[in-house]
Amino acid sequence: MRNKVSIMAPVNKVLDYMGSESVDDVPVLMDWAIDADKSIGAKYDYKEVIRVLDIVNCRAVLPCGTVEVNGLLLGDHGCDCGLLFDQGQIVIRGLSTDIETTTGFVAIDIVSDVELRCSATQWYVQDNNVVLDTNYDGNKVTVRLLMYQLDNDGFPLVNENNVEAIAAYLEWRTAARSKWSKDKRDVMPANSITEMENRWERLCADARAQSGMPSPAEKADISDLLSNPISGRSVMPESNA
Repeated sequence: MRNKVSIMAPVNKVLDYMGSESVDDVPVLMDWAIDADKSIGAKYDYKEVIRVLDIVNCRAVLPCGTVEVNGLLLGDHGCDCGLLFDQGQIVIRGLSTDIETTTGFVAIDIVSDVELRCSATQWYVQDNNVVLDTNYDGNKVTVRLLMYQLDNDGFPLVNENNVEAIAAYLEWRTAARSKWSKDKRDVMPANSITEMENRWERLCADARAQSGMPSPAEKADISDLLSNPISGRSVMPESNA
């Protein structure tokens, strides 16, 4: 069981290190901290949830803390329809690899309990909204999401093992930003910035290993070994000889 701490832990650590009592930098440090955590690929920071969202014109607002949208079903199918999403993934994998288009992904349309089909509707994520290329104003859409777990103050929770790496990322980004300081005395030497970047990369690799997040290739290998028909991978013919 991995211990979780607020993402404010590395932010406060860096503020203390810099001797800063100003809150002006907190928003940007928070954004950088989330970027760092996503770079680490901390799988166990997230939880998979299904939500039903209202569509206004062509957009549906995603809940706060959303990290990734893993699937989309047109209509309201409730929050306990994981099997439908699994079936939808098989439908997509059984089609051409061109299913991922430049404008987003193809939505799944539920015909009946036993029949699913790919809709002509495509979608993408922009500014924490799911954007559909067709106007479904007043309708609903069911999405499967990866979301941060949140603390009582609404801040994302991250793995305790990631705190040092995230703090290193914040130090590097803050030092790199000093290059544009109007006061040249505040500019960090280039070699120091490079050392901070290298330290972040080392700590990121270590945190990633501790988080145990497999790469896409490793996920594919695991799927092949398990021959899980739900994944569809081992029961589908290989696209490349």
